[in-house]
Amino acid sequence: MGEWRALINELDAWTAAGLTATFWWRDDDGVAPTEQLDRLLATAEPLPIALAIISGWTTKALAERLDGCQRITVLQHGWHHTNHGSPTMRTEYSGDRPADDVMKELRQGRERMSALFGRLFQPVFVPPWYHFDDTFLPLLLQSGLWSMSRKGARSSTAKGAGIFEGNVHADLLEWQHPPAFVGTGTAIAQLIGHLRQRRLGLCDIDEPTGILTHHANQDLPAYDFIERLAELTTAHKAAKWLRASEIFPADGPT
Repeated sequence: MGEWRALINELDAWTAAGLTATFWWRDDDGVAPTEQLDRLLATAEPLPIALAIISGWTTKALAERLDGCQRITVLQHGWHHTNHGSPTMRTEYSGDRPADDVMKELRQGRERMSALFGRLFQPVFVPPWYHFDDTFLPLLLQSGLWSMSRKGARSSTAKGAGIFEGNVHADLLEWQHPPAFVGTGTAIAQLIGHLRQRRLGLCDIDEPTGILTHHANQDLPAYDFIERLAELTTAHKAAKWLRASEIFPADGPT
């Protein structure tokens, strides 16, 4: 309970400062309807959630499953989620790839996502493994993808290229074999770390604090954590959960 008390104390500090602590939720690696996806959507019922879907592999069946779902936004998660980096630095978009190949994937992915998901799709690019070489940032704009979401406090590099960035800050999985929940203490520490930096002006206070899940790999302790986090934050007057449409611009770079 002490770990949760620390989060409440941080939110109380936001209240005392007259501030609102904004949150959002991104889930990666969607492809098709599965029992794991059903579990995710059931858990997310009180909260808005953004599903980062692998554009080259996704299916019409997933679009049909999500049609009519409330509080869902769909984002573009790479092309095939293929590693073009190294075993220790995985990325689909390493700097040595031909720019024409990258442009083709970005455009085809955006067109496919828009055709399949329609109004649910928001043109936000989520690079697999969080990494995207800065030399390709102009290609995002040329592909109609003027926003991106990675991990960690957002960078001045993306902003300088005209890209709006809204990231996640607390990854609920530890990537071991098999993947498992990082633990309540670690997850809360990640959340508090970003919240406190925002409140103290050490990073961009306007960037919502994001949690990251991977429904294909989430275990029961991770879902228990999410349910407790939702209960606590929705009951606290300083906390507010945002939809992706409230975070990312809808009409291109400003």
